[in-house]
Amino acid sequence: MALIFGRYGYDDNVKMADILAKEEVGLVSASPYKEVRRGVWVWQSDEPIVQLEQLARLTDAEKAQYDRISSPSRRREYLTVRASVSAILGKRISYRPSKAPFIADDDRFISISHTGNWVVVAVDTKPTGVDTEYMTRDISRVSSRIFSSHEMSLTDNLAVLWCAKEAAYKAYGREGIDLYNDITVTDITGNRIFVNILSQHITLLFLTIDKHIIVVCE
Repeated sequence: MALIFGRYGYDDNVKMADILAKEEVGLVSASPYKEVRRGVWVWQSDEPIVQLEQLARLTDAEKAQYDRISSPSRRREYLTVRASVSAILGKRISYRPSKAPFIADDDRFISISHTGNWVVVAVDTKPTGVDTEYMTRDISRVSSRIFSSHEMSLTDNLAVLWCAKEAAYKAYGREGIDLYNDITVTDITGNRIFVNILSQHITLLFLTIDKHIIVVCE
């Protein structure tokens, strides 16, 4: 389970943009787990599945759930998510009935996205959302049902808009949100994406790593 990209911060007041601008890459420096207050990590899962099972250290309940998964790619994803959260925070991840992830007995918020054998984890002291897609993902078949003509005029890559709406949806934290009517990308300036979701304004940051787009709350 290789760490492709890691940015982390210790100050609740520091902006995510400043964290992403840092040059260091890794997990943590001095005291593991405690000092990681905010950050973004990208993991690539390419090791044998047996090794990944060891890294994930599943509980009995997780093992039972894992055994019910038939898809090899979903099994790998299940393990990678839990192994990466354990490596970053030294804690286990849980899921609400809505399938939104959370960390029990912890005041930090977490968001997770995956595509192919990549898993992206964002941790923050406020509600956050992260999403990732291949830069080449073709969304043209559903674009008219998700994006307005104004939104599509903001970028040549519709995957950026897709990730922005997904990340904003996760940060807002409520079910029943319509991607077309309730979430509007109003502008894209530099690496910032400005989104309105119902009455809330959310600023997102996006970056590209090895043919992947990653969008995360500022």
